[in-house]
Amino acid sequence: MKEYYITMKDGTKVPVTEEVYRAYKRPAWREHKRRIVRSEYERSLERFEEDHVPISSNEVLEDIVADKILIETLMSALTPEERYIIDEIYYNGKSERELAKEIKTTQQNINKKKNRILLKLKNIIKK
Repeated sequence: MKEYYITMKDGTKVPVTEEVYRAYKRPAWREHKRRIVRSEYERSLERFEEDHVPISSNEVLEDIVADKILIETLMSALTPEERYIIDEIYYNGKSERELAKEIKTTQQNINKKKNRILLKLKNIIKK
């Protein structure tokens, strides 16, 4: 059986269960994945700019700013629970059933919540 440890600030390693280890590490893993996705997006944008007819830098800057404002608006409209559901399903690739098991609810409940969240985001975008 694999042993799991959490390293404290003073360097000591504390043995923990796999469940505790995963719960402790999950936010760091999620942030790491976001950074990887973001860097891949930025690299693909750079390649796009190199391969295509140059667009005025003002247009690109305006698009980037508009996208950033939209993302911030959407993310601030979500509760932490809603953000977690969306992150797990769309960014971490979990199925509704896996997520339901993890947070001890039904798949149908997760599906309803997901659909409500998507409708909420869609309504914000339409404004």
